[in-house]
Amino acid sequence: MAESSEASEGPLATPSVYASGLKQALRAEFEGLRGQIDTSLKALEGRLSAFENQINTQLEALEAKFTLLSPQNTLSEQLKLPKHPQDPQGPLQAPDTPRAKTTHEPPSRATSARPGRAAAPELTPIPRTSEPRPGTPPVQPRWADIAAGEQSGWKTVGKRRRTAAKVSEDAQSGTIRPGDLKPAKGEHKEDRRLIFRRSDPKASPKASREDIILTLNRFLAQGGFPGFMRVVDANYTETGALSALLDRGALADMLIPAHRDSLLAACRLADPTVIAVELNEQWHQVKMHKVSVSCYGTDPADLTLAHEKIETGTNYHLMRNPIWLWPLKAVRDQGLCFSTIVITVKGLSDAQRLAADGLHFAGTQHHTSPYYEIGKDSVCLRCCGIGHESFEACGDCPLSCLICAGPHEAA
Repeated sequence: MAESSEASEGPLATPSVYASGLKQALRAEFEGLRGQIDTSLKALEGRLSAFENQINTQLEALEAKFTLLSPQNTLSEQLKLPKHPQDPQGPLQAPDTPRAKTTHEPPSRATSARPGRAAAPELTPIPRTSEPRPGTPPVQPRWADIAAGEQSGWKTVGKRRRTAAKVSEDAQSGTIRPGDLKPAKGEHKEDRRLIFRRSDPKASPKASREDIILTLNRFLAQGGFPGFMRVVDANYTETGALSALLDRGALADMLIPAHRDSLLAACRLADPTVIAVELNEQWHQVKMHKVSVSCYGTDPADLTLAHEKIETGTNYHLMRNPIWLWPLKAVRDQGLCFSTIVITVKGLSDAQRLAADGLHFAGTQHHTSPYYEIGKDSVCLRCCGIGHESFEACGDCPLSCLICAGPHEAA
């Protein structure tokens, strides 16, 4: 009996062991499948996020194009010919007037023109209000018809020279479309530079120079900017910021601030760590000589008046109020009627132009010259030297930028 019971228990134990092993195998396979599904979901989420960024960039570009193309619809409507041109011979018959019945038979003797008889009444012309037949070539508008439809008279437009500063102001205000931008003349290299700030610039990975240039030029081409508005160089500075240089004739003012957001979104496609874009600006000071002490030195508000006169009478924008180079008390003690003031402008190009051409305001032409701060701890903006005793202490020293150590003045 014992043998029979043991023999009966052996077959029952085998299925339980098999079920336990099968359960463990299925559980391991299920865990493997769940890991694969999680990996696939993460990959899909990454692709979806990249696709959403690409779609948002394309939508911004399309909105910019739509904004540029919307004024053209108004222009095309203005060029259309009027539907009911006025007849110079007389007023036309109203559309509700019944149409006169005409016959194609030859005129009878009774109605032929003879002396002493009344002439046959003339038919009133009826304006054509229907659309042209299909297949008929469209009528091209003529300048005479367009001028006849204008409510105002002809306008005489004279030639006007647009300076680079005016073009930059119009581009910043958005009054000029990207396709209408004109190259600027006499611009400085540093006026063509864009600075992209990055989050954690020291530790963040850097994108390749070719990818940055391609991405920014693709945005400029799709935005309808002219050929000279292109990026020709890009690199990372020692502080970790991204520097992009535009081609000759272009100014960074033409892109910022009018297209700041779109430019930032385009650059983030190449370098996702970019968080801001700004101009490469540095203030420069220029000395203006022979300024009347009696006009601008009797009250502290007189220099504010000089500031206003310079900005309203010239194309220069001062970053702050002018200051006197020497204390007014020392000037008055010496009995001088004229002295020198220091004005502050934005950008090296404005400072160089002022130093070369001088400044004319309030009916007087003033001689100008560069201004360099001197002192034991001051750094020269021309040669990057320290502790100059005078602004002419550079002598024949080569130019050196205190920002990038390049062979040029600091911009």
